[in-house]
Amino acid sequence: MSLNQVIIEAEEKFDQKYNHGLPPILKGNHDYVSSIAKVILFEGMFKRNLNREDVYKILYSINEKSKLREYIFPFESSKVDKSLQSKSLSKIYDFYIEERKDEDSPLTALAKVGIRIKNQTLTERFMESKKD
Repeated sequence: MSLNQVIIEAEEKFDQKYNHGLPPILKGNHDYVSSIAKVILFEGMFKRNLNREDVYKILYSINEKSKLREYIFPFESSKVDKSLQSKSLSKIYDFYIEERKDEDSPLTALAKVGIRIKNQTLTERFMESKKD
C-alpha cells in the first residue's frame, strides 16, 4: 500500500465524518474537529505501523487545499513552513503511538499526548526560570 493511499483513506473518512457525522455545533469547534482529523490520520498510520520517516512524508504530502490539512496543521504554510509543521506532527505521532499502546480510545490517547506536551513545556519553562 502506498503512502498516498493512507492520505486518500484518511481524507475519505474525515470527509464522511465531517459532512455526515458531526452536528453543526461540533463543526464550529475547531479544536474538536482538529482532534478528530488527527485521530483519523494517526489511526490509519498506527494500523500500518509506519515509522517516523514515512509519517513525515505523509504529513508533508497532504494537499494544501485539503479539508483534512486545514484541521491537521495548526498554521497556514505561508506563515509557518510546512516542513517544520510536518516534523512537529510526526513527533506528536510518536507520542501518540506510545499512548495508544496502553489506551483503547484513540481520542483519549490524543488527549494524553496533549497533556504530556503541555507538561513537558511547563517543565522546560520551570527549569529555565530556575537557571535565572
